[in-house]
Amino acid sequence: MTVESSHLCRRREKNVELSRHARDEEEEKKKEKMKMKMKKKKKKKKKMTDEKKRKKKMTDEKKRKRKKMRSR
Repeated sequence: MTVESSHLCRRREKNVELSRHARDEEEEKKKEKMKMKMKKKKKKKKKMTDEKKRKKKMTDEKKRKRKKMRSR
């Protein structure tokens, strides 16, 4: 192996190592983003006003009635 080729080989190894490091960082960022999204979703779910509860109850009742009609 000549001096130039060994130098290029080392350089390539460094690039691979750097790209691996960059990939790891990207994966960490993605995981953090997903965690933040999940936290936001949970907060949204907890907040439910009385009006929304009433509407949901009405739709659930309608669904139940439809199911009964279909089963007959």
